[in-house]
Amino acid sequence: MPDDATAAHIADKKRVIATEPENRYFMARSDTLEAQRLVWERLKSHLPAIASNRYAGRLEGVAFDDELVSPNVTSPLLAASMLDCDDLVLMRRHDDGWRLVAAGLFAPSYWTLSEKYDRPLQVMHETVPGFGPGSRNANIIDRMFDMMADDVILERRNWSFHAEGDWFTPGQHPHHLLNDEVADDLIAKMYVRREYQTISKVPDTGDVLFTIHVTTQQLHEVRGQFDALELAQGIRKLDGDQQQYKGLEAGRERLASYQAAQISIISLTILRII
Repeated sequence: MPDDATAAHIADKKRVIATEPENRYFMARSDTLEAQRLVWERLKSHLPAIASNRYAGRLEGVAFDDELVSPNVTSPLLAASMLDCDDLVLMRRHDDGWRLVAAGLFAPSYWTLSEKYDRPLQVMHETVPGFGPGSRNANIIDRMFDMMADDVILERRNWSFHAEGDWFTPGQHPHHLLNDEVADDLIAKMYVRREYQTISKVPDTGDVLFTIHVTTQQLHEVRGQFDALELAQGIRKLDGDQQQYKGLEAGRERLASYQAAQISIISLTILRII
């Protein structure tokens, strides 16, 4: 579903195309062309149906806010990626697991497409605590993909904290984002980066399509919202490996306390009113 940032996000995708090598934002195996085309066709029918005020199907392609996006014969997944905020990633089953075989990636959360391309999912996740090759979680994901029906759409969410709010952030996640004495005004300028993903089968090919919708928001804006308490609770539940993975070896309690403080005040005020 398009949101208030869709136009800005598409503009940033165009910036990435103009300034970055192609293997930083698009890679695809030649045998994925039919799956790519099916993804394009899916979005071509889906987006005008759910947001007819912004999308219109045309003979030459799809118009978003009256700007035409035409299908690309050689890379239809890249064209599909230019229709919306979301990144699009295709996975295909092989003997060694599900491999990333095509992607239009414009908001990577500290990973580089060329390093993950055509590698098994378990290997891609080897740095994620609890999801490395052979782990119980990794095997569950493989089995889940194997058993997915064509009419099922799964969803998952993820979050991390960053010093900047850019969408295109390849490379390695910086460690030691905070220290235990960091001031509130510095925390307020940080960003929470949220990922909303959908996972579904591509009919006729058996591939799996990830859509990845990324939003960024400064923490002073989040502080007054009720999901700030959920973030604070999530921060406090991180174990040692997870803290290191998310760059929160230090300052974790400071960050959680900052998020939860305003909610505690609001809750107390509500209780007094009641």
